[in-house]
Amino acid sequence: MRALLLLSLAAAAHAAAPPLPFRPRRPAAFLDPSQQRQLGGAFSVGGLLGFCAAQALKEAGDAASVAVGAAFLVIAALQRGGYVTIHYAKLERDVRGLFDLNKDGKVDSEDYELVSSRLMRMLTHNSAGTMTGLAAGFALGLKTR
Repeated sequence: MRALLLLSLAAAAHAAAPPLPFRPRRPAAFLDPSQQRQLGGAFSVGGLLGFCAAQALKEAGDAASVAVGAAFLVIAALQRGGYVTIHYAKLERDVRGLFDLNKDGKVDSEDYELVSSRLMRMLTHNSAGTMTGLAAGFALGLKTR
């Protein structure tokens, strides 16, 4: 009974006490100001380069698709007219050799893994700020017309 009385008195005293002022703590600085400026510059340069690369890729892709389509139509017309003969087996072998990067005779997931690992190694070679800005700029550049 005595313990219950002491607990109730302590609770009442705590409820009557004025609340302590709330002081939000500043988060610990991960980077000093010079590093923050450097990272901000890398973001902006990477973003600008990513945007320009995406715009150039879209324009080059449009031009390449028109050129490849026109070449296909011309070659198909020449074949139909009897002027050229296309050896499809040789064409398939040559194209497959172009995409078979590990030279095992087939294009499969191992070739994809080889390309993706080389690409990631190249992309992660640069700083995180530049790559983050580049990715954001590239995405923005692909989205805008």
